[in-house]
Amino acid sequence: MVTSPLKSRPPVQRAALAIVRRYPAAWRDRYESEVDGLIEDSSLTWRDVAELVRGMLTERARELVESDEHPKRTAFVLWSLRWVFGAAFIGSVFATAATLRSVVGTLSDGIAISASVGLFVLIIGFFIALWRIRTGPPFGPQAPYPAWAAFTMLPIFFALLATLAWAGGMPVKADSSLLPGWLAYLPQGYNWLWCGAVAVGLAGALLPGRELLHIFSRLAGSERGIRSAQQLVDGCHGMIAKGVPSPLNEAEAALTKAKRFREDAFERLQALGYRSRFRPVDGGPRTEVSPMERGGTAPGKS
Repeated sequence: MVTSPLKSRPPVQRAALAIVRRYPAAWRDRYESEVDGLIEDSSLTWRDVAELVRGMLTERARELVESDEHPKRTAFVLWSLRWVFGAAFIGSVFATAATLRSVVGTLSDGIAISASVGLFVLIIGFFIALWRIRTGPPFGPQAPYPAWAAFTMLPIFFALLATLAWAGGMPVKADSSLLPGWLAYLPQGYNWLWCGAVAVGLAGALLPGRELLHIFSRLAGSERGIRSAQQLVDGCHGMIAKGVPSPLNEAEAALTKAKRFREDAFERLQALGYRSRFRPVDGGPRTEVSPMERGGTAPGKS
């Protein structure tokens, strides 16, 4: 049986090419052949794959924002979804721990204590590592960690929490009369809520930040404003051709303002490191470099 060229490639290249196929159609029309060639000619690492995943999620988010009639609302919903991810992350931790207890059984007290101490040491080292690689505040407007941090740290964090939940069980009541009823679950519930927030911060390494989504919504609004103003200008020229007075000066001023608004949005995107983009329909400004350089490090480079 003849092996296809794709199957004969290294796993990193296959993963990178598969991710590129998940980018929006407009992006692929402009960049797919270029990126495919870059992938084939470069020594890829899993860090580059992580950057491609982050780029794919960003482009998908931009596509959703631009295609909606209410781009600001869509941008806010997309940013809020990271908290849904945090809740799903902790829920999956509990489900995994419950499965382990039902299949393997409950850990003995000695093993549970040893596991808890070991996990505590690992978690301390985990947070020290995160602190050293951070590039901004965990819940700031932009990604606080490089994309590879989410690929590496999220599975490790999940394994640590699942093992801890397996060893200690689900959140239980605090042995205290000061917290009656369901309030006795609050101490452990608070700890798990905090762990979910950490998972959200890690996921921010792959998801577009609040500021980037906001600029996407502004850019989508400016594109609509340009189309509307251009239609008004064309209508004014038609009225002038028929000898009918028209507010041409006001229409042209509105068009100029809308284009300036779009240029400002492009400049802000460029300042955030988002430089790759296919050309606007009306031939407006475009700044671009190789899409795989947009995330920071090009393949095969350190």
